[in-house]
Amino acid sequence: MHCSEGQVDLAKGTWSATAGEQSFAAHEIVRGHFETGGRVYTFFTTVIEHQPLSLGLPLAIEERNHRHSGRYMVSAKNPIMVELSTPLFVAPLLRPIRDLSSTGFSFDVNLKYDLFPVGMHFSQIVISSGGQKFQCRGRIKNLTAYPGRKKTLRCGVEFEDLTEKTRVALTDFVMRSRFPGIEDGRTVGFDEWLQFFRDTGFFSPEKAAALEPLMPEVKRMYESLTARPTKLFKSVVAREGGKVVGHMSGLRAYSKTWMFHHLAALPGNNVGHLVSLGGNECFDQGEHEYFKAWFHSDVRWPNRVFGGMAKKVNDAHLSELRRYSHFVLPTTWSCEPPAGVQVIEAVGNDLSVVERHFVKSEKGLLLRADDLTRAELNLNTVNASYRTLGMQRRRRVFLALRNDTPVGIGLAEVSSPGLNLSEGLSSFRLYLIDEGIPFAADVRRALLNSLMPVYRQAGRPYALGLFPSEDAPQYVAMGFDAGKDSLCWTAHRSLYQQIFNHIERLFEVLKKRQARNLATARKNRAPA
Repeated sequence: MHCSEGQVDLAKGTWSATAGEQSFAAHEIVRGHFETGGRVYTFFTTVIEHQPLSLGLPLAIEERNHRHSGRYMVSAKNPIMVELSTPLFVAPLLRPIRDLSSTGFSFDVNLKYDLFPVGMHFSQIVISSGGQKFQCRGRIKNLTAYPGRKKTLRCGVEFEDLTEKTRVALTDFVMRSRFPGIEDGRTVGFDEWLQFFRDTGFFSPEKAAALEPLMPEVKRMYESLTARPTKLFKSVVAREGGKVVGHMSGLRAYSKTWMFHHLAALPGNNVGHLVSLGGNECFDQGEHEYFKAWFHSDVRWPNRVFGGMAKKVNDAHLSELRRYSHFVLPTTWSCEPPAGVQVIEAVGNDLSVVERHFVKSEKGLLLRADDLTRAELNLNTVNASYRTLGMQRRRRVFLALRNDTPVGIGLAEVSSPGLNLSEGLSSFRLYLIDEGIPFAADVRRALLNSLMPVYRQAGRPYALGLFPSEDAPQYVAMGFDAGKDSLCWTAHRSLYQQIFNHIERLFEVLKKRQARNLATARKNRAPA
């Protein structure tokens, strides 16, 4: 039996399934499976009542399979058709799709009439819906039996030779199918995009002043990112009356990491959850292993969404939540070189020294998520991708030495202006090696002397430093002013479904609260 709806009763420990004719009898043992967030789960339970069909909540649920990307279950009311061509067929076959993702799809086959062996190759696959068409090739990856349906199989097809443009278009199609209220952010022009962030307060006067000399480059960057679909960048927006009222975007920050950013909404429109869900769906359809989100701790929605979820996960190999203080320095800053401390740019074997420090200090997922291993320290893989769009995303590595002994590390990231409006992708960080702790202030000053020219040569009037908040007093003692703290959550993609569910639950709570407030307001306005 296929069940698409039901009702859970936690108090009774049961769930009722919406079903037509069925032959289950009370006390029988049944086996079930379901899919969510790209994972397939199986369970055993017992029948409590025959009609209406009521089942006991299973005592255990077993994960059997983890898809690379989540599947969109196609509604029978809004079918998506696929046309399959192969040399084995005289003419193309037209079938309704059962589920769809950016990596493949499935459809039902009848064993009495159909022959679809595993490994069968389709020379052409054309998917069409709502005037859109996607074309590629593919191969049958698996055949799965339906319990109780002896003559019907689920046929899973994996895409082959899918171009980047088609994959991105499919991701967008799946996202809009799941969330009809949002659309691809590439429809938003640069001036409208920037004005929206001014209206929401996201693009503050301080940020505007820092980027003002580079605004022509910021515009060029934005237009390059939105000129065509690319797997390096994705934005989603919500509109009301044709006006943008909500926005979220993400980009490839490191070789295996997607960074969510630029989450903003105009007050009173309640679309923050929608663009958050849309952004998460685009990440799920992508190829990245980790995701990252920066947010101020006093901004309510991202703190509830990302911060609330991060605090529930205690596994450092899956989730890491850190607090950073911001220090903004003019790139003209310099000081008298501290005696006895020399700074060199790390290359070759020097990068191994830097890698060993991070292997020792970063025992969780940040070692890979932030490209802190020798091969990726300079962000060569990421930079090569951005260069195809005429942009850059690099990291220069500096090593402080005292008597030829490594005592400190400076990482200076430099990206195209405006890739992140807060310039978080063009920020620097300093790290002390154990031998440098007794000389902390001198090591930091020496590193800053070497880092400031990097940003000055990049045309930046200011450089943003990000440091663990517990180190802030030491930088204040050096004469620097600490800005507002930010939180950074980094997590493995296996947590995607949990955060997706977390956002949906928050949205349901907000909807109920708004309904109560509206009812109260109407009651108060009613005449006595």
